[in-house]
Amino acid sequence: MNTYYKPFGEWVTSLRFNPFQKARIKLTAFYILMLVVILCVFSFTLYFALAQNLRGDLDGEITDESAQVRVINQTINHLKTTIIIADAGVLLLISALSFYLAGKTLRPIEEALLAQQQFSADASHEFRTPLSIMKSEFEVALENNHISSGEAKVLIKSSLEEVNHMSGMVDQLLKLSRSENHKTTFEKTAVDLGEIVKTAVNKMQKLAQNKGTDLTVENISGSKILGNSGALQEMVLNLLQNAIDYTPAGGSVTVTIKSLTKSCSLIIQDTGIGIDSKDLPHIFERFYKADNARSLRSNSSGLGLSIVYDIVQKHNAKIKIISNINKGTTVTVIFSAFF
Repeated sequence: MNTYYKPFGEWVTSLRFNPFQKARIKLTAFYILMLVVILCVFSFTLYFALAQNLRGDLDGEITDESAQVRVINQTINHLKTTIIIADAGVLLLISALSFYLAGKTLRPIEEALLAQQQFSADASHEFRTPLSIMKSEFEVALENNHISSGEAKVLIKSSLEEVNHMSGMVDQLLKLSRSENHKTTFEKTAVDLGEIVKTAVNKMQKLAQNKGTDLTVENISGSKILGNSGALQEMVLNLLQNAIDYTPAGGSVTVTIKSLTKSCSLIIQDTGIGIDSKDLPHIFERFYKADNARSLRSNSSGLGLSIVYDIVQKHNAKIKIISNINKGTTVTVIFSAFF
């Protein structure tokens, strides 16, 4: 017998730690209470009205007074049973619908809270690493009574790198926050995507050379779209940096634009380490880093692709990523062509 009650007991226990489930139960109870009151008032009114009419209709129809009373009572009891059964069925249906509607009402709030909790946990984790590095380095320096100026400079340089890393994360988080809260102006004009790509490639050439990666551009002319030049520049820079960072020395990154009648596609193809299929659904999530990417780019904040996705969404565009481990990745952003 305890086996049958165990799942129910676990569910009741879980309510203590799940405020949304408790809220759902309370909201369901509130819905049911309101409808029960309405149902009771309606049922009692219907019952008394019909009972009164039956008495009036049957009065005088049957000459035998005892038989008349018996028929009236039987009819009224049958009416009462019918109303009770109907009410019970309606109440069960109302309970199920109320529970469903309560869950649907609270789901967006629950998802928002869970996302906020996940974001807080991820942000704390990301900031904890550089802070731990700085803390350990400072502790070692304090224990050394004869630290040289050279060692002090190395310590300061290392700490400055971590501060810059955290500062970069804060800047990116502010961009995402402002964008999601619509606090940044996002004006669109007719822009040449090819010119934006040229500018971004020129900025990233030095990084590519230092990595030993061949960064080339192909077929980027005649690519007019409606967009925000600054946001598009940031999108291309983020995509190029990812492609270069995750492509080992000797590899290549190729940027192409395909202009069709109704669309314009930006294609960035690399010969890098690739992305595992299990990671692909999550790469646009904040702070998400694929396991094989962590070793190559440990200073990444995991926010670059979140910013890219936000910019793509604001341009009503689509982004597709095809990737194979150790073979490379192809990112395609599809825009509507500007007429």
